[in-house]
Amino acid sequence: MWLPRFCFRLRKEPLAKKYRTGGIGLRICGDAFGDDAGPNGRLRGSWEDVDRTWVVSGEDPVSTFRYAGAAAQISYLLKQQKLKDPEGIDWTKETKDSYAWATRKTLASDENAVRNHRIYAAGALFKLTGDTAYENQLATDTSAISATSVIDAETFSGIALYALGDTGDASTRSRLRGAVLTTVDENGIGTAGKRAIRSSVSFSSRCWLGSKPRRWCRNLGWLGDSPLLPNRPRRPATGRRCSPPQISSSGPTLSTRLG
Repeated sequence: MWLPRFCFRLRKEPLAKKYRTGGIGLRICGDAFGDDAGPNGRLRGSWEDVDRTWVVSGEDPVSTFRYAGAAAQISYLLKQQKLKDPEGIDWTKETKDSYAWATRKTLASDENAVRNHRIYAAGALFKLTGDTAYENQLATDTSAISATSVIDAETFSGIALYALGDTGDASTRSRLRGAVLTTVDENGIGTAGKRAIRSSVSFSSRCWLGSKPRRWCRNLGWLGDSPLLPNRPRRPATGRRCSPPQISSSGPTLSTRLG
């Protein structure tokens, strides 16, 4: 909860001082105005680092949509558990206000940069409120995704939040549930079945020599009986192997690659 609370302050304080209009920017730095260390050369916590100028980045729709999505999830979980925020933050108001601000401030030229983050926010807000305006926006933003699409990591969260819900347009839910299952199959079975040694940075990438590997030699078990499709047949994870390095040419030099 530290980061959402940080973002709450990051939105509220500049807004109260009229430095901003209701969005957030996720960068705060004092790097250009002094050292992280104090006068004695010892590194210090941020609460002690008060003798230099700090710069807060400008508000932007991408950061604000991301914050709106996180605030919606917090609000949903608090309501689900019949709890109140210990600091009295109204997370439902936060998510709605942030989403509305980001929507107003998104320019036509921002669409490609904003879309994935708006999908997350819209999916989380629909799950929280059931408001079809959020569902309609999510359906528009995911219109290029079919039931057989593999969803990238940036887009997955919002779609999974919506697909795992029990309300919404039947056609949209069916399409996006299919995409979630296709993605799970590809990442959990297909990818590991092609090569067992994956990059530690990204499971979808092969491991290059010199980087930390992520081994996937153990039995992956079975993928099935998902809450998305309770009667779905189980699928075994087959074709797993740990193969030796292969040499491939990459530009003017030879690189050794695992997988």
